Amino acid sequence: FRRVLFRSPVTQGLMEVDYSIGMNDIPCTMDLFNSVGEHVLSIRRGTATTGVFKERVDVSNLPNGVYVLRMNAGPFSDSKMLNITR
Repeated sequence: FRRVLFRSPVTQGLMEVDYSIGMNDIPCTMDLFNSVGEHVLSIRRGTATTGVFKERVDVSNLPNGVYVLRMNAGPFSDSKMLNITR
């Protein structure tokens, strides 16, 4: 990953995640976990190509709290903390 950007805290029901990938045809996943490590949402699954992407994620059904966004693309992984508050 070259970058992973999103606004935290998330105060609306929609979260936007901007990210870029620098390799072609690699497996890519993006998942959201709650503060105790439970998987709560799969955002992306599949094969990725080089480019800049934006995922729009509906988080309106998730309670307020701290979450971890975990991204894996080929040999690279990144985790970011985010807060959902309304």
